[in-house]
Amino acid sequence: MRVSFGKHHVSMTVKVVAAVVSAVTAIVTIFEFGRSYGLIGAPAPEVLTVGSLGVRWVALAPAADTATALGDTLRFAATVSDQNGTALVGATIHWSSDDPFVAQPVGGGRVVVRHPGTATITAEVGDRIARASVTVRQRVAYVEVNGDSALVLGEDERRTVPLRARDANHFTIPARNAVWRSLDTAIATVDSAGTILAQANGATQIVAEVNGVEGRTAVRVVPVPGTFEIIAGEAQRAAAGAALPRPIAVRLRSMHGQPMAGDTVRFRTAEGGGHADPPVAVTDAHGIARTSWTLGAVAGRQRLFATRDDMDSVGVVTAEADPVPANTRLRLVSAELAGRIGETLPETLSVAAADTLGRALVELPVTWLADDGGTVRPIGDRTDSLGVARAIWTLGPRAGVQRARLRVGSGRLVPALVVHADAAAGPPEKLVIVAGDGQTARVAAPLPKAIALRVLDGAGNGVPGVAITLRAGGGTLSDSVLTTDSAGLARARWTLPRTPGLLHLRVHAAGVRKELTLSAHATAAPPANLTFGQPTAAPLVRHALGAHVTARVTDVYGNPIAGVVVVFRARSGVAAPTRVATDADGVARTRWVLGAHPGEQTLTATVSARAGGATSSLVVTARRR
Repeated sequence: MRVSFGKHHVSMTVKVVAAVVSAVTAIVTIFEFGRSYGLIGAPAPEVLTVGSLGVRWVALAPAADTATALGDTLRFAATVSDQNGTALVGATIHWSSDDPFVAQPVGGGRVVVRHPGTATITAEVGDRIARASVTVRQRVAYVEVNGDSALVLGEDERRTVPLRARDANHFTIPARNAVWRSLDTAIATVDSAGTILAQANGATQIVAEVNGVEGRTAVRVVPVPGTFEIIAGEAQRAAAGAALPRPIAVRLRSMHGQPMAGDTVRFRTAEGGGHADPPVAVTDAHGIARTSWTLGAVAGRQRLFATRDDMDSVGVVTAEADPVPANTRLRLVSAELAGRIGETLPETLSVAAADTLGRALVELPVTWLADDGGTVRPIGDRTDSLGVARAIWTLGPRAGVQRARLRVGSGRLVPALVVHADAAAGPPEKLVIVAGDGQTARVAAPLPKAIALRVLDGAGNGVPGVAITLRAGGGTLSDSVLTTDSAGLARARWTLPRTPGLLHLRVHAAGVRKELTLSAHATAAPPANLTFGQPTAAPLVRHALGAHVTARVTDVYGNPIAGVVVVFRARSGVAAPTRVATDADGVARTRWVLGAHPGEQTLTATVSARAGGATSSLVVTARRR
């Protein structure tokens, strides 16, 4: 059977089919919109589609949307219409993003934002495309400072705290500038970079504001042990191995100088430095810990250390362990000590200190003393690492053996070591007469005392080995060139000449500019000769024999002798005066009046035996006129 339809019937049929398709498309679109906005559930795995038949226009709503937190899901609705503007259902829509890093479609018009930025979302149906803009701009929902954990800082400690601004989905918002402040800057301050500086003991809060949203964290500043202060017991001394008389007290202070109570302090000594009792102490309310210290057996400087486990600084207490005689040996190291007075010895003065086992006593305090006017300048006030004390010795002004003394420790327990040096005199500067000047002796006889001379240096010391030249104005010398002995002395004997009078002796010492002159007086020998002078008038009885009669007294060398008493005795006549002293020429004068009888008459002159003994007679023959 053949069925045929007219044009009108066909046209109606097409219209009916189109209406059905449009209705189905509209229903599908409504369902898609409902699912996009969550009004109805998600579609079944099967997709109802009518293809792209008749699609002339695709639209997205909204055309632009903004997300303020990462992870948010945006909803877009796609409307598909035919050429008559009738919504079509069942069309297959392809969703895509030009920047999936920012926003990623996940189906059904849902777009999940991933990263700040801008992306374009595209819906495609056949060759028809619709676009919508997505902007992802995070908004600060809350601020985390240090992970919302409280901070505990020590005094003066710096710490940069982490800051995180987060959006509503707890994602971090990068590159946000924060405004920082401290609620109590006396306790802690904070800079623009979020670095906290602890100032003083106490608690406060640090606030960071980002885009009007504040975050804060609690900060507590605690004292930090900083230094030890020696309160008592420093610079004591005691015999090696003995306990110090006073206890040791140290104060523990914080870095800001506050006493720290209730802290543990450990006391320890260097090797050989004895022991502390107790070795561990707890600070009191004033931050003070105390202990007693018994010194080690080795003499010298010893140290006690106050420490705390978490501190770099250490409190150091020093004490002197004085050496004891039973365990101390001092030995001169210098080989030869000799030099001129007033000059520094060429060799360093060195003394080694050791105990009875030969171990060097290091850092032992030493004191040098010069006993004879010199100076001893120490090279360090303690023995060195070899136990040697060194000094530079400048000799004093006294020639001979000079002494220096070394005291160790306090000087009360160990006897001082006495060191000797030979001090030679300086160059000759002065010549002095020790003895022999101004003597008197008889002619041809040696002076009773030897001539003694001495050559001195600038300090008055006798200079040995100096040549002295003597030049006498008469007589003879035992030696005309002398050499001074170890005391700077030289002696010579001077025998006077046969002629009486004042004599001079000139003396010159090598190296001394000024000469000296000594004097001696030579006197005549004892009277040996007595002679009368010839009468000047004729001998007449009862008349004087001239104006006077002379008798001259001389010694054995013919030298006139003055001051000798001559006794005149006339056997006849009268002589007056009868006792006459000789003058400077050895002459004694008297007046002799002859007797009354002519003939020989005698006048006798006598010098007493005490004066030397000499007699002479003058005989004349008297006559009458």
